[in-house]
Formats: sequence, C-alpha cells, structure tokens
Amino acid sequence: MSRPSNSLSRFWQELKRRNVVRVLALYAGTAYLIMEGSDIMLPRLGLPDWTVTLVIVLLLAGLPVTLILSWIFDLTPNGLKKTAPETELHLQGIKEDEGDPAMQKERRRLRSSDVVIAVLFVAVCILLYPKIFARDQFKEVRDQDGRISVMVLPFENMTGDTLLSIWQDGIQDGIITGLSESKELSVRPFQAVRSVLSAYDPVNRASLSPALARAASEKLETNTYIRGSFLAAGNRLRINETLVNVVTDEIIKTFTVEGDSEEELLLMIDSLTWETRNYLEIKSMTDKRLPYESLEMIQTNSSEAFRNYIKGRELFMINDYEAAIRFFDRALEVDSSFALARFQRAFAYHNTGQIAENGGDMLKGREIHHLAMIDLHQLEDQIETLPFELQCMVRYLRSDYDKDPWEGIRQLEFMSRDEDNFASWWQLGINCYRVDQKERALDCFEKALEADQRWGNTSKWLYLYTMPAYVLHERGNHLREQEILEMGLKVHPLHPSILRQQAVCAYSRNDTVKARAYAGTFRKIKRGEGTGAPWIRFSMGGVYSQAGWHDSAIVVYRQLLEQYPQQPSFIDALGRELILSGIDVPKGVEFCSQAVEQDSMNWNFQVHRGNGYFKLDSLEKAQTILQHAWDERTFFDPENYRLLEAVNEALANRGNE
Repeated sequence: MSRPSNSLSRFWQELKRRNVVRVLALYAGTAYLIMEGSDIMLPRLGLPDWTVTLVIVLLLAGLPVTLILSWIFDLTPNGLKKTAPETELHLQGIKEDEGDPAMQKERRRLRSSDVVIAVLFVAVCILLYPKIFARDQFKEVRDQDGRISVMVLPFENMTGDTLLSIWQDGIQDGIITGLSESKELSVRPFQAVRSVLSAYDPVNRASLSPALARAASEKLETNTYIRGSFLAAGNRLRINETLVNVVTDEIIKTFTVEGDSEEELLLMIDSLTWETRNYLEIKSMTDKRLPYESLEMIQTNSSEAFRNYIKGRELFMINDYEAAIRFFDRALEVDSSFALARFQRAFAYHNTGQIAENGGDMLKGREIHHLAMIDLHQLEDQIETLPFELQCMVRYLRSDYDKDPWEGIRQLEFMSRDEDNFASWWQLGINCYRVDQKERALDCFEKALEADQRWGNTSKWLYLYTMPAYVLHERGNHLREQEILEMGLKVHPLHPSILRQQAVCAYSRNDTVKARAYAGTFRKIKRGEGTGAPWIRFSMGGVYSQAGWHDSAIVVYRQLLEQYPQQPSFIDALGRELILSGIDVPKGVEFCSQAVEQDSMNWNFQVHRGNGYFKLDSLEKAQTILQHAWDERTFFDPENYRLLEAVNEALANRGNE
C-alpha cells in the first residue's frame, strides 16, 4: 500500500536534487514580480502595455529548455557537469549526507539560486503585504458605536502679533462647535479639552508636543486629534490644520484656508470646519458601505451629496431604480460636479429604459434613453478629468448603447484587476455570457461572489445569485446552481426570483416534490405582492419552459389564451414555446406574428418571430425581421445578437454552395 507514496517521495527528492524545483520557483517568482510590478515599471520606462505579455511568453517558451538542462547538468565550482544518477552515487559509495568531505563542504555552501529565491520571496511578500493586510485607515480611531472620535487642540499663533492670540482658542472652539453637529463624529467638548491640557501645561497650551497630544487623547479616550496654526504675510492670513492618528502618529489629512484680514477669520473658520467635517463624514460613511467603488472615484467634498448618493446606490442594488434616481438627483443638486452620482444616475436610467423596452413600452424606453444620454454625454465631455476606473465605467456604458460587448469586455477587464470589486466581475460575466463565453462568464460570477463574501455580503445585489444560477442551469450544473441559490436566500430570504429559479432547477432534475414546494411558496409570495393570478400562471409557464417541460408550458399558455385571447404577451409566449420546442414551428410563427400585429414595437416579439422563420429556413425573411429589431433597439440584446449572427452565417454558407 505504501509503494505509490514512496515512489512519489523519491521522485520529489530527485526533482529537488536536480535543481528542477529551484528553477520552477525562480520562474514563478520572476513572472509574478513582472506582472505585479508592471503598473509601476511600464510608465517609468516608457514601454508599451504589451511588453509584459511578450516577456511572459518568452519566459514560458524558455521554461522547457531550462528544465531539461537543469535535469541533465549541475553548476559546480569546477564548471558545468552532468548530473550523476542517484543509483550511480550509491554504487560509488556516496550518499546525499556522506562521502567525500569536499563534497559535503560543497553541499553546505550557499547556492546563488538559493539567494535569488530568497530575494524573490521577500519581494513577493512586499507586493502582497498591502493586499493581504490592507486596513481601514480609520479603524483604530472609531468609538464602539463606529463613529470617528476627534479631539481639537488650540491653534498655535505664528503671526508674531500677540493681539491675535485670542484666536488660538477661538479657532479651536469654532471647529469643535461645527464638528459636533455631525452624527457621524464623536467630538470632545471644548471645556473637557481645555481642562485636560491645563493639567499638563497650564502656561503654554498652544505649543503641544506629540507626546502631550497623545497623553491628552488617552485621557479623553479619543484616537484622533486636530492640531493647527495660523500665520500672516502682509494682510493675508492663513490657517493650517492637520488631522492625526494618535495610535500611529500618521498624518491622515491636511487642510488650508486663506483670507485677506482678521475680519474674514470667522468665514475662514467656517470654511475649514466645513472641509474637515465633510472629509471625516465621507470617510466614515465609506467604511464597508461602498466595497464596489474605490475612494478615488468619489470626488466630492459634500457629505450631504455623498449621503444621498449612498442612499441612491443602496436602492439601485435592490433594483428600485426610480427611487434611486431621485436620490441621485438630490446629490447632483448639492454638488453638480459629482461625476460618480451622474454616472450612477445614467446607469439607473439605462436599466429603467431596458425594462421599459423589454416590456414593450418603446416610447417610454426611448424617453428614458434620452435622459441617460444627457448624463453620458456630459461625462464623456469631462472624461479626461475623471479617475481611471470611472473612465472605464463611462466607456463601458457607452459600449452597451453602441451594442459592442467586446469593447465592454475590454473596459471591464481594466476594472476587474481589483479583486474586491464584485460589481466589475459580475458585469464582466454578463458581457462574456452575451458573446457566448459561458465558462468564462461563470468564472467571473464566482469571483464576484467571492469578493462580495469577503465584504460580508453587503451588496444585496439579487442578480449576483440569480444570473450565475441561470447560466449554470444552461450548462447542466444543477448542484452548483442550487448551492448559489441557497446562498442567495441567506441574503434575500424567500425572494420570489430565487424561489422561482429553485423550482426550475428541481423540475429539471425531476424532483417534483421539491419543485412543487418551491413553486407553491413562489405563488404565495407573488400573490402577497399584489401580482394578478394570470401573471403568476404566466411565470409558471416560464418555469416549465426553462426546465424543459415544454408540454406543461404549452398547456399553461393555451389555458391563458382561452381566458385572455387578446393579450399579446400570452400569444407570443405560446408561439415562442412551440418554436423553441420544435413541436409546431409553423404554428408558433403564426402566433408570434399575431403578437407582433398587436404590438409592433415590442422587439422581443419580433425576435421570436424571426427565430421561427430561421427554423423554417426562410433565411431572408428572418434576417429582415431580426436586423430591423436590432437596429431599433437602444441597447444590446444577446438573443437578438446571436440569432442575427446565426442567420447571417447561414446565408453566407448558402451563398458559397
């Protein structure tokens, strides 16, 4: 039983003896350093982006040759020598730990490869450190209730005018008063700070050393303090302020305001307080509340604008786009230059327009599309001034309107370099799915789930679970599909969309007991939400269709048509099912055509009809219908795209025959 294990052990020892392990370690370390350091090296050296790819390709190309040479030869003090087999060493009476003293001395000698590996290991650790141990800069300075605690010290008079010394306490008191109005901050009162400082240095409270500041902070149980000074040059006055982390002595932020005379000091204090308060409030609100966007993207000095943005973002994540837009409006009313809020409003308009168009309301969809384009054009006009990540997001949104998923993938690949940005991973998965790269899409969805889990499932994004489940269902991986849906239920208990997909999964596996239980709960919740009985039955028809129970879906749709013969959605659903299942394609085309007659601007109906003609081999007619639907849409539709590509390919093949 132990022979395989012993064989593997001997093989491993032989690999180490012949330096193969060292070579692999050197290659891996070098490749990692090149990839991780590329963002620093390339701009400084003026090299193009493809340089890293070229170097990696050359390394990989040379790896087999290097491994073969390391297996055959040893680099010794006497030159390059062929490595003797282990059995030959034993025949000569030489073992790994015995034999000639000179050989023992040679083995004990530190090899150059060992030094290189050690250096590579240290360098890799340095690169990994900020990723593994990245910390919240404000983590140590929060109270138990999560608020940032602040102590404001007297400001030092550096003007040389003793008459202005009264402002040492005046500036301190003004800042304390302004910051105390914030619910996000815990500010120590003026009298408390004054009493503590008087106990340490009653004569010169304005000239405080860092040691005294730390002692006062400990006394007042705060880990952050503000110190500052004011100075004069002619008639100009300047106030400098520094925010300091007591625990680390790290300067978190500095602020400066200027004025023309002493009469403007009150305005200067108000301005300084406003800047400080907004900065601290924004930092406080970003702690694990916006894991999907970097701090560099925020770019607003107004905590009120940012607070409205956060509320809008949270509503966006639960698909309440109309309410989200109202909060984005408020954020932009406060700060019209807040580019991130403008982008998010454009995206909310974009999604709302898609919903309207998919529901057949083309007029509403185009009206909303117009509003989205106003925001998008304004962002494009200032794109060079935006943070790089936001530039990518703007270009991605443009690619969706241009119906160019490949450009969307390119922009999202830039953004997904941040492993914690679950939103970019999820969106990249969507675009990969659109162009039929389903395995890559699933890999992106898994990365998005992992990133969200690292943040404690804070996103509340429903599609984070339902979309990968949908793709997994198409791939036949029902075990992982069910696992992800169960994960989704922990974040969204009894959500009907998740229960619906669970019913689909169970029906696909012919587990009718579980399927009926999920379907029953789904129907009950939808009734509680006020959804009418016909539309609940319509949804159940979709469950049967997705699960491959086409006969059951057709029965449901026929029953609905008997009761509601003029409802175009029910007519189209029956026609689509007859086409997809292949049960009666001509009849399916007939039903889809009836639906188009009742709602000619519903492009989904047109696509289903075009698919029917495609299956009937009426390629020219299918192409005309699908091309018209594609041209009239304001956004990319994967079903329309794939069918049109298939029809065009079939026509090209026919022309070559």
